[in-house]
Amino acid sequence: MQPSTIRNVQIASSAIIIAFSLAIIGTAGHSLDIYNKQRFTNPWWMPLWPSHFETRGTNTIIGSGAALFFLNLIHIVVTFIPKLNLLNHPTHRALLTFAICLPACLISLSTVVYAHILNGNSPNLDTIQTWTCRFKNAKQADEFNISASESNNTFATLCSESKFALYGTLIVFLIQGLMLFVAIVGWVVEKWAQRKNNKEWKDTGSVEMNGVGDKGPHVNVQNV
Repeated sequence: MQPSTIRNVQIASSAIIIAFSLAIIGTAGHSLDIYNKQRFTNPWWMPLWPSHFETRGTNTIIGSGAALFFLNLIHIVVTFIPKLNLLNHPTHRALLTFAICLPACLISLSTVVYAHILNGNSPNLDTIQTWTCRFKNAKQADEFNISASESNNTFATLCSESKFALYGTLIVFLIQGLMLFVAIVGWVVEKWAQRKNNKEWKDTGSVEMNGVGDKGPHVNVQNV
């Protein structure tokens, strides 16, 4: 496994995570924005019972997405700093990846677990995801003339966005774990290859020195 291949895999993984993080922030942020705008006016959000809804999970997902975005952006920027020359320093490159991926894995995993726990409190307490997914197909009475902002027309979209934000964070966790695994394996392989090359060089030098010693000095004796 070449050092350039390892670096390219890590950079590509960080770029994918950045894209996912932006999408997670966008979808979770949109669903939270709609809820905040309609919670006191839309009867589908039960304005008289605001304590029924739990939004800490959505806020956590947004914060997690922002943290993952900046961590992986730092990883890409530092990787391309010429002065560090990480391509030729496997230990430094592995330490950088470890410093980025370990907190990223902890953040993403804890976010998924926390959001899943909050979703499990339904129906006693509902999150945006559990509420919109449950009532996205509910029909309202035809005799009432209700505007779009006072209906559940957006619930299907909010349900999909909330699910994407949660499961997207899980995907990011898996990618970060893969990055960490590749960094460890790559470091071990590079160190093993480096040690093997050093050993071969020493063995070659020893053989050459032994060859010179066996021949000894040559003395030309002539009869007088």
